[in-house]
Amino acid sequence: MRMTKPRGRRARSTVTHLRAIKGVIFDMDGTLTPPGNIDFVGLRDSINSIARSDPNYAEIKSVEGRDVLEVVTMLSPDGKVEAGKVLKELEDKCRENMRLTEGALEVLQDLKSRSISAAVVTRNVTPSLKRLQSILNVHGITLNPMIARDTINERTGEPIPPKPNPDALRSIVELWGYDVSEVLMVGDSLQDDVMAANSANVKSVWINTGIDNATGTQHKEGNPDWTVGKISGITAILEDFNP
Repeated sequence: MRMTKPRGRRARSTVTHLRAIKGVIFDMDGTLTPPGNIDFVGLRDSINSIARSDPNYAEIKSVEGRDVLEVVTMLSPDGKVEAGKVLKELEDKCRENMRLTEGALEVLQDLKSRSISAAVVTRNVTPSLKRLQSILNVHGITLNPMIARDTINERTGEPIPPKPNPDALRSIVELWGYDVSEVLMVGDSLQDDVMAANSANVKSVWINTGIDNATGTQHKEGNPDWTVGKISGITAILEDFNP
């Protein structure tokens, strides 16, 4: 194995040796699909507006810094219905306009040629994942597993918590049977993707799209192992791990 430094910009120093990457977990919105396909600023504003007029707002205390999905869980029943409509409208529009981001197909084809497993974890819903897979089917690409915020954990019967909770990543690593050092998480959110990766002890690549995709105005940000400007940037990293 060539012990050379990956050519993506390295941020964290926790990766002390190179082991072959056997699996890559992708975020969907803004990573496999183009950044900006979901209006995160508008989403935050809409959900926070609902929260401020909700009977439970006194218990919520403040929406500032809170993850939008966390805010939704704290709303009154009527507030949850109203927020659900906002999310559904946004995610329906996302599916209608869904396409692969530039370079994503080539990266997935490269992984397939190297026999590297590929999965996706999204804070979106299952119908959006099905739409993504239908696009990939045309090219003979399969992502497995695919986990959305409404995916049920067969052990608990409850939905798998969304990122930045690391449970989804941990379940994929366990399913694959790989060591955490052999898995890479790729996403465009420091707050969700990188935080989840750090908590699951897997390597992370942050795609800096330059677009405001924050799910909470002051949500804690993670520190990635590598930073790239677009999804194709992970190819050079993989070449150093899998020469």
